[in-house]
Amino acid sequence: MKCLPVGARAVALLAACLDWPAFAASGPPASDFEPLFSANGHIRSFAYLDQGSDNLIDTIIGVESELLRYKTSYLVFQFENETDMGRGAQPGMPFDPNRGRWTFALESRTELDKYFLEVLFRHDCFHGIDRYWPGEDYKMTSAGIGFGSRDYLQKYRYRDYADSAAAMEFPLRATYYLAPAIYVPKGEFWQRSPYRTRLEANVRLDVLHWKRLGLGLELANVFYYTNANEVQRSHLINLDFFLYGNSHALLAFLGWWAYDDQLLRNRAHKVVAGLELSF
Repeated sequence: MKCLPVGARAVALLAACLDWPAFAASGPPASDFEPLFSANGHIRSFAYLDQGSDNLIDTIIGVESELLRYKTSYLVFQFENETDMGRGAQPGMPFDPNRGRWTFALESRTELDKYFLEVLFRHDCFHGIDRYWPGEDYKMTSAGIGFGSRDYLQKYRYRDYADSAAAMEFPLRATYYLAPAIYVPKGEFWQRSPYRTRLEANVRLDVLHWKRLGLGLELANVFYYTNANEVQRSHLINLDFFLYGNSHALLAFLGWWAYDDQLLRNRAHKVVAGLELSF
């Protein structure tokens, strides 16, 4: 029997003991705690089919950053800005920015194998831009919880589509997000709105995937319980066309507010078309 040199035998023994292929694939175990400062988000712009002085083009920019990780729990900061533009009334001013929404949130999120759970503290404010419209200037601070499918999270949303599918697929994969919240603390410094509680219930459905193209549906539902003990709600339906990249995508979409009677930027029965860069 041919004998290996001492060095080669030592490497072979070490590989056998450590199961070298598996060890090389997985790498050394990660630390329980680490700073991340990751960034995921979206840039979305859409135009109204029925255009006017209040509704022409809206643009939304949102960023989510995981600041710290401890095992499978994350400290997350979220920011989103929405600017609404109408048709300009003066010569040389095609766009007239008229309303803005700013959202800031800090949350603690724990991820499981298929689901996630989060506790969040969030501030929303709605203001007129270069004008004041009575009844449309709101300030809202809320605390709540969130629960949903792990793949609903932005960082996992396009992870499975890095490789092109050779044949047309119909994954029919649904993900969801459910988030009840209460507006606290009380007082003019924190609250200037007609609402007591809020419930968000969103669903995404991947319908078709072929190579780097895809088709999906998205339902965004928000329910508000008012100070007058009434329920207001908003229901948006989006038809999404995807061009997938590696863990990101370019979307062309059609949106329709099937019902909307809430006061915060009411868009009842509006139809829009737009683009989104999602990463």
